[in-house]
Amino acid sequence: MPYARSRPLPASCTPVSPQLNPRAPSGTRRFCASATYKGVTVPTDRVGAGLVALMHRFGRIVAAEGAEHPRMVRSAISAGVDIVSGPTARVLTDGPG
Repeated sequence: MPYARSRPLPASCTPVSPQLNPRAPSGTRRFCASATYKGVTVPTDRVGAGLVALMHRFGRIVAAEGAEHPRMVRSAISAGVDIVSGPTARVLTDGPG
């Protein structure tokens, strides 16, 4: 059974390594399988369990950035991201609670 066409990653996803252009015409699976980077940073409001699962399938890490409220930290953690960053330490410590 052939795979369904995959959608490209959103333009807000930034590769950690600058060698790969995320707007290239290749699909999401090819982007994830590329060996030129170790992971991606994604805005917290754009992170989802599907993207995280796909990245983890290929051994890549996912970092969620811009968690401004504890609920955003909890949402990112429940999606399975590896790293969560935010503007203050208080938001990050209150989030998982």
